[in-house]
Amino acid sequence: MKFWPGPCCCLVAAVVLLFAAPFAPAADMTPISVTGFNRDLVIENTASGPPYGGYAVELNPGENLSFYEAGLPGKSYGLPASSLARSFTSALGDGTVFQFQPYTGNNALVLSSQTGISTGTLVLSSSNTFTRVAFIAHSASGGGTPNVTLNFSDSSTYVTFYNAQDWFFNPDYAIAGMERINLNTGTTQGAPDNPRMYQTTIDLAAIGAAGETLVSLTFDQAAGSGSTAIYAVSGEIGWQTPATIVSHPASATVNELASTNFTAAASGNPIPTVQWYRNGVLIPGATQSTYTITAAAMTDHNAVYRMVASNVASNISYVVTSGPATLTVIADTTRPVLLAANSLSLNQVIARFSERLTPATAHFVANYSVTGTNGAVSISSATLDASQSNVVLSVGTLIDRAPYTLTVNNLSDQSAAGNRVLPNSQASFIASTYAPLDIGGPTPPGLQVPAGNGWNISGG
Repeated sequence: MKFWPGPCCCLVAAVVLLFAAPFAPAADMTPISVTGFNRDLVIENTASGPPYGGYAVELNPGENLSFYEAGLPGKSYGLPASSLARSFTSALGDGTVFQFQPYTGNNALVLSSQTGISTGTLVLSSSNTFTRVAFIAHSASGGGTPNVTLNFSDSSTYVTFYNAQDWFFNPDYAIAGMERINLNTGTTQGAPDNPRMYQTTIDLAAIGAAGETLVSLTFDQAAGSGSTAIYAVSGEIGWQTPATIVSHPASATVNELASTNFTAAASGNPIPTVQWYRNGVLIPGATQSTYTITAAAMTDHNAVYRMVASNVASNISYVVTSGPATLTVIADTTRPVLLAANSLSLNQVIARFSERLTPATAHFVANYSVTGTNGAVSISSATLDASQSNVVLSVGTLIDRAPYTLTVNNLSDQSAAGNRVLPNSQASFIASTYAPLDIGGPTPPGLQVPAGNGWNISGG
């Protein structure tokens, strides 16, 4: 999963440039259909009044002020009329076309104490890839540049700021002078210069996200403001290209039970999804460009692996398959070796082996014996630890600083051949109340040797 911390230097520069002056991009941005609006702030031009409380609600708590649609009887300004598809071209001069939601329903995402949320999300009706996205917003009773988070289909995110200044008098607006209206009295304020809505544009190509599928945008309320509202989202759809395999996996040779991996790469816009197959059968969960086999079994010998990449570009589905990669597994014919034995306490002994053992043989108590100067010691259980190459024995109480010998038989490794330890393999140890602790030191291993009433202990 990718995460782009923000705002990054290149994007900050781009956003500041947009706030400061118009420019001419390569292509115009057009409206994106989104859901998640929670307030109707616009009186439609067919409304009768005042009062207009049945047609819209206030933007800022306690002010009773909202907007109206152009053509409302007795009014001269207003937001773009429905007869013009509620659309306008940004005053920034970049060619961006914005479209308001229908004025008869919720047409703004409002973040305030009145709506009970300080963060809200607009979800794209149809996820897509974009080279740029833009949106318009403002705040009331204060404003600023709060955070906006772009959420992509692969769960990655990009966080930056957006322009949500106070709705009066600030520069770099996309639309201005539409007036605000008192819902009770019908009196208006602001024209011909106010209120204002401010545009933010994010260059997805500049942050390396032009191939990412945008799912939603999450907005924070401007700190210290009475309310923040977002009204419309537009974007420039990215040039879509079919999925293509650009790097094929290579065949591999590995020892039995060792790990290995296969890697391939695909390109396309939207970024392709990938899936690995073994001998033509889908491998569950293998959906990254690298597929790792943690322990190659002999049943994997001569298995053929391929990666399949797919995407939908310009409404056409594309599926491509990598070349084959064959896995060669070299059989393990080496016996497991008893490397050492140590007491973990006076009631536990650990036996260390050169490789992983089968649970069936490792857990069988009769495969072990512990003897000391007083004869055999009882063994009540044998348990493999997480490494599966160490066995912990629960034993009868040992005598502190007394010598003991561990003997093992019939233990098999996890190879297909089931190689067995040499009969009567032995390791000697001194019982101790102290347990050796691996702290990652270099070889040789540490030792503890009885010395009078104590121990001589040396580290590795």
